[in-house]
Amino acid sequence: MQAPKVLVGCKMDLRTDKKFLETVTVSGVRPVAVTTQQGQRMAKAVRADKYLEVSAMRDDAGVTRVFEEAARLVISPHKNSKKRRSCKVM
Repeated sequence: MQAPKVLVGCKMDLRTDKKFLETVTVSGVRPVAVTTQQGQRMAKAVRADKYLEVSAMRDDAGVTRVFEEAARLVISPHKNSKKRRSCKVM
C-alpha cells in the first residue's frame, strides 16, 4: 500500500521578494524562485497526487489547507487504488 504524496512549494512570499533574491546566497549560490508551472511539472515527475503552494508569512490558512488536502487524499479513495489509507508527513 502506498501513501498519497503531496508536493508543497514553501516560502512562496520570497518568490517576488527582489531584495531577498538579490542579496541572499545559499552555499555561495543565489536562490532561484520556482514557478508554479515548475512545481506542477515536478509534482508530475515524482507522481505526487497534489501540488500546493504556501507562504506561512502571508497566509496561515494556506498551511492549514496543506494538511486538509493531505487528509482528503487519505480519506477519499484514490483513482487507482481503494486500499490507500495511510498518510506520511515529512
